[in-house]
Amino acid sequence: GRPVANARALAVGAARPDPLAATWTAEIAAGWEVSSHWEVDGDRIPFTHLLLAGPSDLLASLQHGELVEELLEQCEALVAHSPGAQPLLWHAWHPGAPPGVAPSTVQRFIRYELKMQKAWDALTARVNLAAVQRGHAWRLRNAPAAYCVARLVDHACNDHLPGISGVDTAATLAAIFGEGDCAGTQGTGVAGTYYVQCLRMAMLHRRSPLGAWHPPTLTAEQAGSLQQVAWTALLDYHNWYAWTPTMAQARAYLSGDADLTALEHLGVRRWTPSFFRQTGPGSANPFAFDPDPG
Repeated sequence: GRPVANARALAVGAARPDPLAATWTAEIAAGWEVSSHWEVDGDRIPFTHLLLAGPSDLLASLQHGELVEELLEQCEALVAHSPGAQPLLWHAWHPGAPPGVAPSTVQRFIRYELKMQKAWDALTARVNLAAVQRGHAWRLRNAPAAYCVARLVDHACNDHLPGISGVDTAATLAAIFGEGDCAGTQGTGVAGTYYVQCLRMAMLHRRSPLGAWHPPTLTAEQAGSLQQVAWTALLDYHNWYAWTPTMAQARAYLSGDADLTALEHLGVRRWTPSFFRQTGPGSANPFAFDPDPG
């Protein structure tokens, strides 16, 4: 299958007794090769999940690429090799996100990612409509990482998050992200990376990270704060904010119902809102597709 632009796949094996205390994800770094097993401590473990990491410039990728078809191909390859496995779409945050976001623009980052959540939900809904058309039993599930990272930044910068909030916004961002990007799988001593691991555990295994193991580089207070925000953000998403739009609703939202240009000055690849209004069989707009209502 073809790679999804600017994305990674994470193949996930069977659950360990404590997923946060062991390395239980493996990155497929090149070619998006999907196989039926991967090696962990000499054991061959069938895939149970595949995290498909979407592009951080989602709207431009939808306008200029074939993202829906690429995601479909990866889901089909996963389920063909590991029947019953669950594909999930990992929502990547903006490329200008912390640590790239300056303290003066952090509120724009939060606002942008909270609004982008519906764009990710619309993409998942579109992929699942195509899966139905092709007769597949699997459905792509959302892994709302960008929304949850925005919630962490919001809590830590605008409220007081014990062990995480600093004396000012710059200190708080440094406490969360350090010198790196919390999207990585390594360096669990960084609070942001540990937060992402908590999200992964909760998303994949559908259980709370509260009370989970934490590395010695984090205090119990810091780990508890990160676990609590991760779990609360996921519950809020699933209970209140998750969206399964019709394609007409997706077109309306992406073409004018949302202020999604908040971070363009940080270098996001350009996209045209009017593109998402297009309809008809000749349109390149992936949301121009409307299934027969009957």
